[in-house]
Amino acid sequence: MSALRLAASEPFARTLFSRLAPAAKGSLLAVPLSLMAGAKEFDDEDDLDTNLKQAGARAAADLGSTAALSALGAALFGIPTGGAGAPIGAVALPTIAGALGFQDKIGEAAADFFNLSREEKIKRKLKEAALYRDFDQETANMNEARMRRLLAQQIQAQQAANLQAEGAANLNNLLNIGY
Repeated sequence: MSALRLAASEPFARTLFSRLAPAAKGSLLAVPLSLMAGAKEFDDEDDLDTNLKQAGARAAADLGSTAALSALGAALFGIPTGGAGAPIGAVALPTIAGALGFQDKIGEAAADFFNLSREEKIKRKLKEAALYRDFDQETANMNEARMRRLLAQQIQAQQAANLQAEGAANLNNLLNIGY
């Protein structure tokens, strides 16, 4: 329990944050933003397995490109200023690349690696249509059997009513004759 209190304490967080490299400090928001970029893959018609692969690839590519650009920006901007520009470069280069759409393109390219081919999509659609057709046929067969049972019950009820009416008519005739 004391370890949890230590991890949540302000001095521990401040010490941990101060030990991070400038590139790492600039990329603290990169993980949730990369996960949000990966979540964009769930708005298409692909199955869950394909969407998970695409989202993972897109998030990893986005996070990797952010880390690489952050490290490159820290190195480029830190050298001429004697290291003073490293935090600015670690944030500026990934921000510029994100604004220009560079990271989105890299993420989309990584996600496209797991896209299904047109032929596979058509096969899936045909398989799905066959499943629906089979279900519809089974439902139609069940409805037909139920209708046959209902019709048979109606015929039996009509025959019973006819027999009852015929018996009543015969009884009435016998009573009218005088037996």
